[in-house]
Amino acid sequence: QADYEHCSIGSILVPSAFGEKGDKEAKMRFLSQLGAHLQKVRNKKRDFILCGGWELAWQPRDAEESGNRLDIPGFSAEERDWLGSVYQAGYCDAFRELDSDIDDFTWWPEGDESPGLRTDTHIISSSLAPCVTDACIDPEDAFSSHAPVIIEYDIEL
Repeated sequence: QADYEHCSIGSILVPSAFGEKGDKEAKMRFLSQLGAHLQKVRNKKRDFILCGGWELAWQPRDAEESGNRLDIPGFSAEERDWLGSVYQAGYCDAFRELDSDIDDFTWWPEGDESPGLRTDTHIISSSLAPCVTDACIDPEDAFSSHAPVIIEYDIEL
């Protein structure tokens, strides 16, 4: 996390729930603690940009049709509800501020031929939404199994 006068910028990799049975419970514990931290940050009245791999797809448009199943880790009702509560608490999805396309995905769980999910984004304080000037996903320049999400902001640090 980098702290500036009125804004903090952080990077995150939320634990995946793919794998062992207890992985989802561990992920939900992590998300609970993260939610408490995000609320604490909101109470300090500072803006926040948190970018990275959230391992969550919030809305049906964030998952290809065949991947739009509640049994997929990252798309369960419990995980989607958690992310919805973050947005209700004063945060927003920077990517969706400018791009509402239904076919923008950042991760393909079983390789390029599998249904895609948009599990990577920048979650920002809602007050920063007007500062988002450009947003794109670049699947051609992926450094891993995830495509980078590139967001440009017009803010002074």
